[in-house]
Amino acid sequence: MGLHETTGPKNRQKTPCVTDGLKVTVRNIYSPCDLALKRSLWEQIRQIRITNLGGLWCVVGDFNTIRRPSERLDAY
Repeated sequence: MGLHETTGPKNRQKTPCVTDGLKVTVRNIYSPCDLALKRSLWEQIRQIRITNLGGLWCVVGDFNTIRRPSERLDAY
């Protein structure tokens, strides 16, 4: 759960590529539901970002976040 850097061809979650001389990094995230673990995940992402300057970043995935309580599946 959270941020993993894997190198296997079937499960690449950190994917840097270079196109026209510009580095692009894609991060696939699966965020835990627990608030403390979620905060830890975002701190990990922040630390990685500030130590890997340059290029573009795209962060995608399941953030397990809602904007309003009405977005919950069991809310009516």
